[in-house]
Amino acid sequence: MDIRIEDYLNDKLQTFADFEALDSLIANVQSQQDLLRKQLHDAEDELTAAEDAVDTHTTSTNQRNVEHQAAKAELDRRLVAFTQADTPHDAQAAFLEGLEKLKELESANGYMQIWEEVSSLSKTIKSQLETTPETSLKTYGQLSGLSNSLEYLENSDELAQSVAAHVKDTAKQLKQAIQAHFSSKLEDVLSKILWPKTDAALPDALRPDFNAAVNNLLTLQRPELEARELASPESRVHNQPAVLLPLEIMVKPLATRFRYHFSGDRPTNRLDKPEYFFAHVLEILSTYIDFVSDNVQPVLFSHFKASKFPDAAYLDATSAFITSLLPMLRSKISSILPQVSNQPQLLAHLVHELTNFDTILRDEWRYDGGTNSTSDWNGLTGEVLTQQNWFDSWLRVEKDFALARYHSIIDDKATAVLDYDGVALSATKPTKAAVRVHDLLATVTSLYRSLSSFEQKLRFLLDIQLSIFDQFHTRLRSGLESVLQLSTSLGRTLPNVTAEDIQEVQGVKGLDRLCRIYGSAHYLEAAMRDWSDDVLFLELWVELQDRAKSQDRESSIAGPLSIAQVAQATSSSLTTSDDDDDLETNNAGTTGALFDETATIYSQLRSRSERVLIETLTRTTRDSLRPYTNAPTSSSAEPDGPSPSLAGAMSILAESCSFLSRAIGATPLRRMLKQVVTSMETYIFDRVILNHIFTLAGAQQLAIDISALEASIQNNTSRRSSGEPLFLRLAEAARLLCLEVAQEEEEGGEGDAWGAVDDDQNDTLGLWHVERRLFYDNESARGVLADLGIETLSESEARNVIRRRAELQ
Repeated sequence: MDIRIEDYLNDKLQTFADFEALDSLIANVQSQQDLLRKQLHDAEDELTAAEDAVDTHTTSTNQRNVEHQAAKAELDRRLVAFTQADTPHDAQAAFLEGLEKLKELESANGYMQIWEEVSSLSKTIKSQLETTPETSLKTYGQLSGLSNSLEYLENSDELAQSVAAHVKDTAKQLKQAIQAHFSSKLEDVLSKILWPKTDAALPDALRPDFNAAVNNLLTLQRPELEARELASPESRVHNQPAVLLPLEIMVKPLATRFRYHFSGDRPTNRLDKPEYFFAHVLEILSTYIDFVSDNVQPVLFSHFKASKFPDAAYLDATSAFITSLLPMLRSKISSILPQVSNQPQLLAHLVHELTNFDTILRDEWRYDGGTNSTSDWNGLTGEVLTQQNWFDSWLRVEKDFALARYHSIIDDKATAVLDYDGVALSATKPTKAAVRVHDLLATVTSLYRSLSSFEQKLRFLLDIQLSIFDQFHTRLRSGLESVLQLSTSLGRTLPNVTAEDIQEVQGVKGLDRLCRIYGSAHYLEAAMRDWSDDVLFLELWVELQDRAKSQDRESSIAGPLSIAQVAQATSSSLTTSDDDDDLETNNAGTTGALFDETATIYSQLRSRSERVLIETLTRTTRDSLRPYTNAPTSSSAEPDGPSPSLAGAMSILAESCSFLSRAIGATPLRRMLKQVVTSMETYIFDRVILNHIFTLAGAQQLAIDISALEASIQNNTSRRSSGEPLFLRLAEAARLLCLEVAQEEEEGGEGDAWGAVDDDQNDTLGLWHVERRLFYDNESARGVLADLGIETLSESEARNVIRRRAELQ
């Protein structure tokens, strides 16, 4: 028995109860067997049909192959008979060669037809020019269209190229003839009104002739304008808009006058005065714009209103007039650039005047280049710097000028002093050098503000401005290191250190030196924060972020610099942003700023110099208080003024605070003095109050001394007393020490001080009563301190202070 049958029966018949379902099991097996037989029968039928189809297809294919071989043999026989060749292969080659010759004949026939058509159009145009010149424009339009349609032949065989060149040359010659005809018509009208006299006016009698001449010239130029408009945007990036023919004729005498004044040895033709010819062009524009707007603008609008020309250089008379004036400037600039290339000052001056001229055209005349482009007009400056590759030379010149000016600033000893007049009275004072460096960098900003190229702006920022910022920071930092070195005992013993050097870092001189570093760092850091909100730097930063997101961090973004290098110089947020940062940026605006890295190092220098200032003043005041720690405090004589041992400290405080109040702004000075006062307070509290025994007269002397110290600060700073002592902790300690023994305490004796506290029966705040309540418990101590108005001293500090009274020893 088959193993599969055995397994099936074992699975279905496992118990005696399974035999009762034996009939249904046999019926099910029989049903499955019938289904399998049917499927087998269907498969056999499909196989038979497939075999029949294969046999039929094979027979058909063989029949077609026989017919194909017969047709091929017949074709070979005919080719051999037709070509009189020896073999079918030779006959096929001869036949194909004949076909190629036939195609060449057909092409030659087509070229001959084009040649004849061009010849016919040429004769028609010449005939029309003599009879009806206006009709020649339509015929020329046909010829121009034919010439444009044959441009694809310029890359074909020699015959096709010669035909295309012939059509193009013929169209060009006829255009010149037509243009000369209509130009003479316009020139006749202009001569009658004495153009270009400044008071030239177009009378009504000549207006039809003027309008017709202008309109005919525009019609002649229209195919050229349409071809320019149909060009791809990439091919139009560096192409200026075409000068309209009517305006070219009108500008011709103006261009002649321009060349007369600004060529040869004329006094107005000075290499060091490019502003002369820029001003001359602007004067031409101002003088004749009314005539152009009144007489040319209506014709332009009428001619182009139904066209698809969006360019303002064709639709707007002002833009068209400016466009027609620029070629004379381009020619002049191109002629003088080689002459100033080796003269840095003249090159820089030329570019400066060029940017000013572009700015005037943009801002005052609203000129955008006259092209329908999504990008900003680069101006003549862009043409010179970018297209003619003069930017690197100009940048090198400006960088050399800026660095030379920077070194002259820092080498001038007169700039190493604080500038009390350059900023507000209440502001932190920078050095004159810092102010002049700031002004220098602001001047550099004005040089490239009007440039349209992102890369060129970024190069100016990185190569000049941030470079000078870094050099000045290095100078300030080395100055601070020098002060720190001379402030140490080891530094003062170095062989090159003189007594004068040591004196320069002591007293007010030392504070002045530190304030110069602090004030300069503070001033330039604030300037960078303000510049980060300037529109120019905001636009640079946004563009820089966009490029950093779309490019690899090692990709070049500004000359040879990669994104990573630019980020290191500007802001690390360019390369450290992640998905969370991007989400935060989208929700809260742009993060980071262009001067982040530089402003940070200046901020660190400012903070460090502030700490050194505080440490220096603290050390000086503590040294001056050292004699006061040994002053007698047990005297019984009535005090008549501050202690003599405090005179040195008061003098130093007065002198230092007087200087600092003028050199440092109110807010940072308040922050610094708070730390100095805290240090002095701790010193006097620990070294004087907790280290001496005080009689009542001695405590009163202490209170007078504390007030004198406060006066030395307040009287020499803008901070006047607000009712709250500067040395509040010392004042409260002196208040405890100055408690007198009340009369009832004298009568009751000292012994009552250790009895039960009963505030209702005895509310006298005498020495013994306060001492008793202070030492009774913490709650009682807090109560008596509150009664005395003492807020800063803790219970334990108050107990330690009152123990210093001689009566309690």
